[in-house]
Amino acid sequence: MAPQRPLLGQSGQMRAISRAATRRAAQSCPKCTVAASPARPTLLARKTMPSSRYESTSKDARLELQNALNQLNKHLPNAMNLSRLQLALQGLQKPAGQEIIRIAVLGLGDTTIVARKLLRAILSDPLTDEQPWETQLDGYDPNVPLVVRVGPTGSYGSTLEFARHNPVEELHISSPQFNNLNLEFLVLNVNAVASPSQAGADSAVEEAILVPSVDIASAQDRVSPMTTPVHQAIVVGENFGGAVQLANLPIEHLSQSIIGAVDMPKITTDQLHGHFKVVDVTQAQEAVRLFRQGPQNAVQYEKLWFASNLPAITTWLRQSSASPDRQTKPAMKHLLTSLVESANASVKEQEAELEAMIDAPKMSDAVTAAMEAGLSDWSRAAHAELQSEMDKAFAGRRWRKLGWWKLFWRVDDVGMLTNDILSQRFLPTSENNLIHLAGRIAEQRGSVPLYSQPVSETSQSSKEPTDRALAPLAPKSLPRWPGHIGFTRRYLKDETIPALQALAQRLVVQSLGTSTISATLAGLLYVSSFSTTFYEVGAVAALGIVYGLGRMQKKWEAAREYWEGEVREEGRKAVRGTEQSVIKALSSDAEIPEHLAADISAAKELVEKASDALSKMK
Repeated sequence: MAPQRPLLGQSGQMRAISRAATRRAAQSCPKCTVAASPARPTLLARKTMPSSRYESTSKDARLELQNALNQLNKHLPNAMNLSRLQLALQGLQKPAGQEIIRIAVLGLGDTTIVARKLLRAILSDPLTDEQPWETQLDGYDPNVPLVVRVGPTGSYGSTLEFARHNPVEELHISSPQFNNLNLEFLVLNVNAVASPSQAGADSAVEEAILVPSVDIASAQDRVSPMTTPVHQAIVVGENFGGAVQLANLPIEHLSQSIIGAVDMPKITTDQLHGHFKVVDVTQAQEAVRLFRQGPQNAVQYEKLWFASNLPAITTWLRQSSASPDRQTKPAMKHLLTSLVESANASVKEQEAELEAMIDAPKMSDAVTAAMEAGLSDWSRAAHAELQSEMDKAFAGRRWRKLGWWKLFWRVDDVGMLTNDILSQRFLPTSENNLIHLAGRIAEQRGSVPLYSQPVSETSQSSKEPTDRALAPLAPKSLPRWPGHIGFTRRYLKDETIPALQALAQRLVVQSLGTSTISATLAGLLYVSSFSTTFYEVGAVAALGIVYGLGRMQKKWEAAREYWEGEVREEGRKAVRGTEQSVIKALSSDAEIPEHLAADISAAKELVEKASDALSKMK
């Protein structure tokens, strides 16, 4: 049985540790010094063993909750945080009590080194000598996110292993006191989290902390953020600056999922009166070091260890990650509860907005006519802006940088330059003016009308309309204005630019390949035949090079012309779709789509089903 860390006030355990350390010094066998009688754990296991009927009911409840969350995400995609939902669904697929709990150790500002030392002190075992992973943890790059997986030796392949080819470094360790809890720690830096003042501040802060973003390096020496959802988080600060940052975070009501820790030597939690733990990592490390030197330091170890206040962190970890009687772990259950509550709040919000739209008064004919005139002016200005801005963009310096003969040194800049063109030139003024027009309409109407929104063609079934500009959509909050321009911009960035980038890279490789083959063939011809002159060999090489470059020029210029035409046409579709959406909302006989009320009603039933399944799940 793995040795455990001593607890405060339990002198019997301290005496047991002292005796164990004495036996270890005499016998030189650290793995066999502490042994517990197996009789009591076996008896407890028999008493708390669930029946087959109980276990079957728990499995049915987990499956019912999993199906309800999946169906709820289909009806209202933005009702729950997608990253946290995926983490919850992964946990539900495992048996109760065997869920992997992910915990983020977040260093505020530049306190990753302190966060790393805190994690090392928590996971270190004082009954064993210093392990290789402890030195490795101290030496890793603090600017690179690190995942620490805790498990018995062999469960992850080896006690110490780094995944060199992964975008995030991984460290696999064995810690006897935490091996049976299935824990994973994510260590990284974060900026100070904003403290919202509006309603729902707790949920907003919880979501911001529990879904941290990890920067992943791309092939173009750039970084792209990737969300990494976790069940719990330890937010670590240092000295008074970290205490001030943690004091500004409203986490006092989030103790089940978030705990704050500030490394401040010679200061106690009672002296600061904050909703965070004041710890002394240096004292904790010194306590472990002294105990490893011999059993004579057991009393000093206990004094330093509890003075460091790290037992408060370890107790919090155990209480949320332990699973008595094969029940769902508390951290997992809190995540599920948070998702169901978020979905319930979203459904209530949409239901209230739908009722407000139904009860909203109709606009008079004069006001409707004025709004239609404003829409007509907006449409003319939008078409004019599209034509003038696209002409400037495709005659500008950025677009000229992508000439076919410049691809050899600018092939990796295709995505960046085309993204800049869309971000700065694709109807930015018209989009801002549309928001202003939608605000005027809402003011005259007394409520926000329902605008039809664009939907990706891949998400539509065969029975739904295929016009991307006219299909309705029901997001988390009813749309305040038509989103056709932003949707089209994202579509062009996500769908067309990667294809253009891939084509450029493929053409460069093909051109270089053709040139290399022709030059190699010319060289072989010159070596194998004494009658072949240098001019004949040069002609063969030049023919291959000219052919490769000519094919590259033809295909790339055709692709550029096609992309230019596609951007212009998609812009015209976005303007027309926006105009039709506003006209439909302004018409006196505009009706709320039946599917919207049906989706809200179905989502409400699914939330009730998920709540019922969660209450039955053990």
